[in-house]
Amino acid sequence: MHGELVAVSLLTQLCASSMPEAQIVELLQLYQRIGLPSTFEALGLTEGLDEVARRVAQTTVATSPYVGNFEIKVTEQVLSDAMLRADRLARSVQ
Repeated sequence: MHGELVAVSLLTQLCASSMPEAQIVELLQLYQRIGLPSTFEALGLTEGLDEVARRVAQTTVATSPYVGNFEIKVTEQVLSDAMLRADRLARSVQ
């Protein structure tokens, strides 16, 4: 499960960054070819996604020692928005 969480977390990080969407789509296509998850649903989360994203973002911002190393200031809102954007983008590529 660790690798699956890393895969989805990487998508979230890229969606929060200045990475062009076309490059994120390329990564999503690779995920599909090798069977990595890219959506909340693939991780078993199907309901209350806004709340899930908010809670994960809240915990991450409060406890992650590396969140300050990111290229932009990562707030709960930035991280939550990035998680939801990654999920939407991944669903659009499937």
